[in-house]
Amino acid sequence: MKDSGVWEGYLREIRSCAWNRKGHRIISSDRKNAVRLWDGTTGRELAVFSLPLVKAGAACAFSADLDRIAIPCKIAVLEVSGQALAAPARIELQRPDDLAGYLKDLDLDTEHLESRIQDYIRGDDTLRGPYALIDSDDVKITIESLYAIKIWDGEAGNERSTLKGYDAWVTACAFNPDGRLAASGDAKGTIRLWEVERGKEIAVLERKQQKHGAPDDGGVSSADTENLNSWLAAEDDGQKGKSHLRAVRTLVFSPDGKKLISGSDDQTLKVWDAGTREEVAVFSGHRRRVSQCAISAEGTRVISADTAGGIRIWDTTTGLEIAPLKGHYRSVEFRCSPDAKRLVTMDAAHHLRLWDAYSGSELRSFPDTSSYALGPDGKRLVLSRRDGTLTLWRTGPASQELGFESAYALWGPLAFSGDGKLVFGAGGDAVALWDVNSGSMLARLEGFGSRLRTCAFSPDGGRVVVGGATGSIQVLSLENVGGSISKAAECY
Repeated sequence: MKDSGVWEGYLREIRSCAWNRKGHRIISSDRKNAVRLWDGTTGRELAVFSLPLVKAGAACAFSADLDRIAIPCKIAVLEVSGQALAAPARIELQRPDDLAGYLKDLDLDTEHLESRIQDYIRGDDTLRGPYALIDSDDVKITIESLYAIKIWDGEAGNERSTLKGYDAWVTACAFNPDGRLAASGDAKGTIRLWEVERGKEIAVLERKQQKHGAPDDGGVSSADTENLNSWLAAEDDGQKGKSHLRAVRTLVFSPDGKKLISGSDDQTLKVWDAGTREEVAVFSGHRRRVSQCAISAEGTRVISADTAGGIRIWDTTTGLEIAPLKGHYRSVEFRCSPDAKRLVTMDAAHHLRLWDAYSGSELRSFPDTSSYALGPDGKRLVLSRRDGTLTLWRTGPASQELGFESAYALWGPLAFSGDGKLVFGAGGDAVALWDVNSGSMLARLEGFGSRLRTCAFSPDGGRVVVGGATGSIQVLSLENVGGSISKAAECY
């Protein structure tokens, strides 16, 4: 493997890296939600998709080909009027330079005014305004917050459109398969559909007024049921026309783009018809907020997870729950095989489980798992245990295929190549490459200077991008796969 040099940009831990489909662009994000676009060959930074009014941990979304990026943000709007001005002005502040430039033209105590504006911007998100900064006959300045989504071009790095109209933070975003339609959900439970190119709102999805049924027997007591139904019923009167009763946390389109699935803090999961904009199913049963959801390729099954470790599988044709998957008791995430027959779940306690996604039966349990990767066809699973072992498993039926040659006590991120023939892993400040069929280590490279947090193969399988705990990003070239790894590019 070969390292290509140094790129500069990040000061914080890298959270994720990904290649576009053409393999010539890299998109990366850090823990503070700064998203950057890089030239995958030269390492040149093409764009920074970050605004000072972007909330840390905001729900960014990427189109399937990574050509479009959606980033929720808050825009501070100044309304300036008064006898000293020839005409009223409305100023949208989106970057620090905007603020400095506008205040300079007002001939005021700009230092004091700028400090008050910054305090307002960084303050309580519930204080939307308008709030009076200066109120005199000569000059009157008020400020208020608007919430929006910026759509960026993942190829050229320029802004394409701004989706406006929110009165609360956008908490979830998703693109449909062709990237032309976007769905967004906010902290008040409203879901909107947008035409991406024109930034035009198409529809607001409205929930049906319905009688709330009791959750199933998945560990919810009668007292819990009574309290939940009372709460939901009390909310109905004040939330008519909303998509959910609480913040929307997850959105996903079906592979054909015909259905939209939403999960919320109100502990419900909903299925929407993306064409008619109608609510077609509501799934209740989670005990905490719904944090993740997915839909099978044929659109007949939905899988959802909550923040208390609950995993549930639903039948969209009958509206019934197929099975609650029990065993996790802490926040959990999942991945599905492409055919949706196998499900891999891992909780905050590092307990990994493999499931039959049709019957809901547990196939295998792996405690003390540090990291894992599911093969591109979903038939193989590689996982690193905290005892230093690295093993490859077949997912159906669940059986160990082989152990990998390992030289480190603990492996971090793992990734399969697109053809499933290679596995790449990072351990400490070193990386290694394995042959899937033999389990032998083909190459190893050390000396990265920080613990690596994320990795991804390029579409052609010839390069790997890795991100570190200190903010470094490096591109590795897999030359002569039988024996060398060289660094191709590095950025900080």
